[in-house]
Amino acid sequence: MNRSNFIEEVSKRSGIDKDELSEIFNIFLEVAIENIHNLSIRGFGKFQARIYKPKIYHDVVENKLKKSATRVRIAFVPSEKILRNLKKEIREYF
Repeated sequence: MNRSNFIEEVSKRSGIDKDELSEIFNIFLEVAIENIHNLSIRGFGKFQARIYKPKIYHDVVENKLKKSATRVRIAFVPSEKILRNLKKEIREYF
């Protein structure tokens, strides 16, 4: 399901106009992106920023030890309800 399908489905179920709903969804995404380092939505899951320390590696071209940059990765941890639904769908599929 892509963004437009999502907005269309929510519009059908709620009776809210698609344009208004699209604007609300855009605002939601802006706020979510601003707070993505630790965003938790009950019943859906949580996003966490995981920071990995720099590693030391050997550069064979310059024959030196170098330090890599600090890496930041965003991880999503689904809620128990979503996990149950996914497991149920996978069992039905296979």
